[in-house]
Amino acid sequence: MKIIKILGAVIGAIVVIAVLFLSLTDFSKYKPDIEAAVSEATGREFRINGDLQIKPLPSPFVQMEGVTLANAPWADDANMVEVGHVSARVGLWSLLFQPVVVHDFQLRDVTVLVETSENDESNWDFDNAAEESPTDEEEASGSVESPIFLRNAEISNINVVFKKPDSDDMSVGLESLTVVTNDAEQQEIDGAADFLGTPITFNGTVDDSLSDINATFGNIQYRSVTEYSSGEAVVDITLSSLSDIGDTMEISSLPAEDLTLTGDIALRGDNVVLTDLAIGVGTAKLIVNGDVDGATTAANLDLVIDVPSMTVLSPDLPDLALTGSATLKHTDTLISLDPFELAFGESDLSGSFSVDGLEVPEITLTAQSSLLDMGPFTAEEEAEPAEDQTAPAEAAPAEADSGEDARYVFKERPLNLEALRGFRADINVTVDRMQGRTTYLEDFSFVATADDGVMKLDNSFVGGRGGSYENHVELDASGSSADLQLKALASDLRLGLFSGSEIPDDQVPVSDLNLDITASGSSPRQMASSVNGRVLFTQGPGRVKNDLIGRISGDLIGQIFGALNPFAKEEEFSNWECSIFALDFETGVGEITGFLLQGEKIMVVGGGDIDLNTEKIGIEFNTKPREGVGVSADMFVTPFVSVSGTLAKPGVGLNPKGVLLEGGLAVATGGLSFLYKGFMDRATANADQCEKTLAEIGVIESGGE
Repeated sequence: MKIIKILGAVIGAIVVIAVLFLSLTDFSKYKPDIEAAVSEATGREFRINGDLQIKPLPSPFVQMEGVTLANAPWADDANMVEVGHVSARVGLWSLLFQPVVVHDFQLRDVTVLVETSENDESNWDFDNAAEESPTDEEEASGSVESPIFLRNAEISNINVVFKKPDSDDMSVGLESLTVVTNDAEQQEIDGAADFLGTPITFNGTVDDSLSDINATFGNIQYRSVTEYSSGEAVVDITLSSLSDIGDTMEISSLPAEDLTLTGDIALRGDNVVLTDLAIGVGTAKLIVNGDVDGATTAANLDLVIDVPSMTVLSPDLPDLALTGSATLKHTDTLISLDPFELAFGESDLSGSFSVDGLEVPEITLTAQSSLLDMGPFTAEEEAEPAEDQTAPAEAAPAEADSGEDARYVFKERPLNLEALRGFRADINVTVDRMQGRTTYLEDFSFVATADDGVMKLDNSFVGGRGGSYENHVELDASGSSADLQLKALASDLRLGLFSGSEIPDDQVPVSDLNLDITASGSSPRQMASSVNGRVLFTQGPGRVKNDLIGRISGDLIGQIFGALNPFAKEEEFSNWECSIFALDFETGVGEITGFLLQGEKIMVVGGGDIDLNTEKIGIEFNTKPREGVGVSADMFVTPFVSVSGTLAKPGVGLNPKGVLLEGGLAVATGGLSFLYKGFMDRATANADQCEKTLAEIGVIESGGE
């Protein structure tokens, strides 16, 4: 018993001496040793230029002021870290038993530089710093509990500056952050920050099982409630609204709906398991189930999309439901949707899609549909008041060239043949019926392949109102230049694009097209200058809706049509007996060898050329009234309409005297022979010039005058 008393007295004396030593010792005298140790560990000079306080008892306390850490030798700024004040008070016994409880933490007046050199070096790469690897326990669990429990904190005036060569500096600042632990052992947080000039505020509560956070980012409102339990998190996040997000990111036309994220996220070792994770925009939802490997980012996910009305995504979309599903797989070399299914309105689309490979990716798409109704996406626009197209203004003088890109449609920049050789593709799409606003197609097929720079495209369909179409495109970029072949053939095709759905099938004009074009070169301009071949389009008798001409073909064609046809504005429909257009190319020069529009009331002939070498346009049209239909010549402002300028800047003008224009028209000999060899005078008294024109361009055999 006496020995125990003596031993207790000795231990007590040692404890008292230790406490007195720790309490009375001035640890600031160890400042040089601390500076030397940190400098050696980082390979950078570390200094405590202000006050240093270390008080081990009763609660360990550390305070430093005027702290600096030197920057990388190649950097311009002397210091990469500057700290005005930092202090912390921790629980004594928590140093032995985690988590370490920090009763009070103070940090203010901090500047941190994150800098990259011209050699892509980072100032945060420390030569002397040893890399830390996760412990076996961390690897097994995929996560560890926080080793620190922060009860109270005050942080202010923290600035992080990002610097890169040839770029403006970017700054992120934390203006203030306070953390206070309440009586319910929850951390109440409140703060304000600045991200690249956008103000941020946040507040909320956090504990071991729940976090409830509110934040603003500019005009964006953020709310999240997350429940934690055994490595799982049940999230409920709302961002208000997508239109506000678009305004902040300078993206227009986003819907004024909240973006939401709800569901279960669990950590299973390296895997992140997603259960009923729903990403929502208003009533539209994308539901995700599956897992993501945190180590390799490989993913296996089942996706389900449910959109009661596409108008919730954009007011420009039709009021149709959109549903679908897909299985998404992702690895280092593969991303695939196999299978996928989509349905909108009465339309459907299903199949598989994948991109496989890194150096030479292979794109594969197989898709089929019984119906694709695109009509709701191309709804008829309200008719806008049109300028008087019967008397177009003369073409404005060409502006001064502002460079090669502005002058030409086909640029001189070399084709990226290496990129064309850098992928493979195998695409096969079939649609039983493809519906448009005014017409529909059946047995639609699209097949495309690419391998070693050789790309082939084949497309065919049957017209819903009769006839057929097929085309073949082949681009061989396997050599030092590219060779292009274009072939298209339409036979007895009734599309009704310019007639509208209300016209009976037997009144829709029958169209025929024969296109056979070749080109070669290492740039778009070289290819355009080498074009050889023919474009031949003919159309039989039928009715067309005048306002559809401009809407479908574009402003320029609509303006030309309005100028040539004085009845286009007053009458809803025009009755045409034939339309003929023949354009023959030789080494980039396209000559109109035949142009005739023969209608019930007027006849239009034309000619000229399009020179793809210079991209100059020289085309002239002449309109004459048909005899015996009550149309007189004085109904026309002028019978002569010209198209001049260039492909980049075309213009429509008047040629009231009917004289040849300078430039391209001076060499035209085909269509213009109608204008200036007396044909038009004879044509007004002639009932039909369709067969004569077809014979002149070699479509039918000539039957003589």
